[in-house]
This record gives sequence, C-alpha cells and structure tokens, in this order.
Amino acid sequence: MIEYVENHGKAIVINKAMATIKSDVVALSDISALISFDAMMLAAAHFSAPDVGVVNSRYCLLKPGEGEQQYWDYQNKIRSNEAVIGSSLGAHGALYFIRRELFSPFEFDTINDDFILPMKIVEKGYRAVVQEEIRAVELEPTNTQQDFRRRLRIGAGNCQQLFRLSGCLNPRLGGVAFTFASSKGLRVVMPFLMMTALIGSALLAPENLFFAVAAGGQATVYGLVMLWSLTGYQPKSKLCRALAYLVAGHTANAIGTLRYITGLEKGRWQRV
Repeated sequence: MIEYVENHGKAIVINKAMATIKSDVVALSDISALISFDAMMLAAAHFSAPDVGVVNSRYCLLKPGEGEQQYWDYQNKIRSNEAVIGSSLGAHGALYFIRRELFSPFEFDTINDDFILPMKIVEKGYRAVVQEEIRAVELEPTNTQQDFRRRLRIGAGNCQQLFRLSGCLNPRLGGVAFTFASSKGLRVVMPFLMMTALIGSALLAPENLFFAVAAGGQATVYGLVMLWSLTGYQPKSKLCRALAYLVAGHTANAIGTLRYITGLEKGRWQRV
C-alpha cells in the first residue's frame, strides 16, 4: 500500500500509481465500494477481444436516497445502450477495468477522472463495454447535502471533459460521437436552455396562452423544488421525487459549469 499524506488530487495519485503497475489489466475502484467476488474473472474474459479497452461494472446503491435509485437505474440502462451502438461513455469510479498500455497520464486539474480516462481510450478507437454481472455496491450512504456537492463537482467535470474530449465528436467514431454529443454535450448546456425557455415563455406569455401556461408550469415546478429543498420536505409521489431530483441535478450542473468557467473548481476531492 502506498500512502499519500498530502492531498495532491486523485488524478496525480493515479498517475503515480500507474507508473508502478506492470500487469496487462488494471482495476480501479473506490474504497467505499463492495465488488463482486468474480469481478476479475468476468472482466478478463472481455479483454480477450483485442478491440476492448475498458470494462465497466454495474453501479448499485446499498441505501439509495430519494430519487437516487431511479436515477442510477436510468444511468445504468443508458450505459448499456451506449455500448450496443458503439461504446459506453466513461465509467463509474466504484469499479472499472482498463488495459494498462492504453493509459494516458492525467492533467493535474482533471475533475471527472473516471470519465476522462476511459474516454481517452475510446478516443483511440477501442471499445468500452458493460458487464452487468459485475456489481459495485456503494456502501457509504449519501445525504442530500453531500449528494448536491458531489453533483456540483460532476457538473464542473462535464464542462471540462466537453473541451478536453472534443475528439470524441469526430464523426469517424460513429455511435460514440452521437452519444457523446447528445448525452454529455447537451448535459452541459441543458440548464441554460431550460432557463432560456422559461425567460422566452415569460416574455411571450402576455400574447399567447400556450406560452403563459408553459411559463407558469415551469416556474411552479422550480418554485416547489426550491421550497422542498429549503424546508427539507420529501414528497411522497414518485413523480414529484423524480422531478425534484432532476431539477436539483440541472441546478448543480449549471453551478458546476459556472464554477469551472470562472476557475473556482480546483479538481481535487475533498472530504464532506
């Protein structure tokens, strides 16, 4: 075990650790994750295919919070579908595997290392696949405040990776280019598009009933989610919980993007 007393950032630690590894395949995992006992064997079978550079696990929550289970079920389904039309995008830091020879050192301020690393490999023409039978179970419970801070960081990372992985938008990558643009590209701009839609509808509302209803509906949903967040209220309806989680996610994404653009996000993990 190598101990790092000073916080140099996860990206730098991975760079140093990878320089000491000689095995053909490397597993990267979080300390808070419980992984399948046969994970190594299942992953190794995929690497027999020469075009496979990354193997992803299925991320699970031991004690999911409100809206989290629906969100991660949705994300896991998307990742599997991405692999069908080209390659899954990124990985979850709880557990994934790569070919050591394909590793590219991180820049010191890398935020979403578990997305940048796999996608640098995909950018080279290799595939990232998903092995559903490999489970990575998150053991550490996350409260609402911790979840929002985590999503702020992810939002900043989404903006960073859009710039640093612009090569993934190259049409020669086929399905990968489409999924990267529609998923990760739109994720960065979506909160700002939503606000533009609200402002536009509000301006047109006096002259058009449709836009009046649209502006009123959007403002009502945002207002309710803000009220629930401030009061700590947890709605009982599944639809309301999903809406609250979705709006909170877009809010964190917008703030995270602005933090990255203004240089406030330093790219280091902090204990919360």
